[in-house]
Amino acid sequence: KVFEALTRHEDLPKFMPEIIEVRKLTDGPIQKGSRYRMVQKMALPFIKTAFEYEVDEYDPPHRLTTRSDGPFARFSGGDTLDEVEDGTRVEVEIELKGIARPFRFLAMRMAKKNMENSARVMKAMLEE
Repeated sequence: KVFEALTRHEDLPKFMPEIIEVRKLTDGPIQKGSRYRMVQKMALPFIKTAFEYEVDEYDPPHRLTTRSDGPFARFSGGDTLDEVEDGTRVEVEIELKGIARPFRFLAMRMAKKNMENSARVMKAMLEE
């Protein structure tokens, strides 16, 4: 259930409030090479950024990685999922590149806070 929720990118705004919109740019089901466009709030709520990203690795139900080579949003990252006794453990990796790299500390702090909140919301949605 968790992997399916994380790979329905168009539904990410339902449990990740910092994401305003995600639109799939390629046809067909999600797979390596699928491309998306995301609009996201930045550190200050009135600042928004839009960027495109691509699925680099798609290995259900264990691993999903994405990357973006845009002018500001240059990153690579992924989620590794493992079933544990009381649910699913999700390990998140993010690597910022280019001009975003100096902001890594701030970005990681914000990402951790956002992910903890998103995990609670996603868990509640999946348990309904």
